[in-house]
Amino acid sequence: MRAQPDARAEDHGERDAEPVDRSIAALATAQGGVVGHAQLIALGLTRRAIGHRLSRGRLIVLHRGVYAVGHQALTDRGRGVAALLAAGPGAVLSHRAAAAFLLIVPALPARLEVTRGDDRRRSRPDLVVHRSSLDFAREVRRRDGLLLTSPARTIADLAATRPAVEVERAWAEARVQNLLQPSHLAAAITPGRRGARLLTRLVGEPEPTRSELERAMFAALRAAALPIPQSNVRIGPYLLDFLWREQRLVVETDGWAAHGHRGAFERDRMRDATLQARGYAVLRFTWRQVKYDTVRVVVAIAQVLALRSGTTSHSRPRQRRASG
Repeated sequence: MRAQPDARAEDHGERDAEPVDRSIAALATAQGGVVGHAQLIALGLTRRAIGHRLSRGRLIVLHRGVYAVGHQALTDRGRGVAALLAAGPGAVLSHRAAAAFLLIVPALPARLEVTRGDDRRRSRPDLVVHRSSLDFAREVRRRDGLLLTSPARTIADLAATRPAVEVERAWAEARVQNLLQPSHLAAAITPGRRGARLLTRLVGEPEPTRSELERAMFAALRAAALPIPQSNVRIGPYLLDFLWREQRLVVETDGWAAHGHRGAFERDRMRDATLQARGYAVLRFTWRQVKYDTVRVVVAIAQVLALRSGTTSHSRPRQRRASG
């Protein structure tokens, strides 16, 4: 007498659904919760079997031919894998998507961008496809298993497509993280391409001196009618950039070199923690923030001064500048 088939195997032609589903789960786990149609076929599923899983909600369509397995609560990495699967072989994450995975913009955009060297795939509502040649050896990196454009190529792509202020902030973050040097960005400039003039300006900006940082900060504070702090003040072992002594506020302004390696970063964090434990508020800004995000820098300082003085900063008399 022929044995009755297991109910789990009555899955439109599959002899045994359980091992196949385990393979799907393992693949999805490795890929941030997503799988591609071609990958499912390679695992032995038929189109009918895929359709059955879609109808049961075990597969959920993300892009055409790309599915989430079991749920749609994807990580950023899962979204990146899904975009690459949807774009097909030869595609890399680029523009704002690459910038997000490089951690030089705040968040992954809702609509991801990829670049590929041919016109086989086109943009659609769920994915932006840029067509451009890529030197994979020089312009492509792998991060967390994802192919994405290099920091220099990413900044160049942003310069061609995004507002200048967004590009400047991404460049600043890339420099703070020591992801690339001006020479790397200079090599990525294509004369005549949109954004080339902006990139040339960014590359040509020198590292500011301590006195330049100080002058820029004092100019911003005077323009906002805020109290002028002491500069280059020593508290314990630390030489502070700016100190509002009465409000116990410390502001540090850093150039690129200040964050050139992990040791400097960790020393800064310990310095900040020690000062905070002594009752000081510590704000830290980069040179580019002082230069390009002046309003936000000044607002942040004004808010802390107001909180720590118990009144608005505009009602307080100016402090005389004092040397260390």
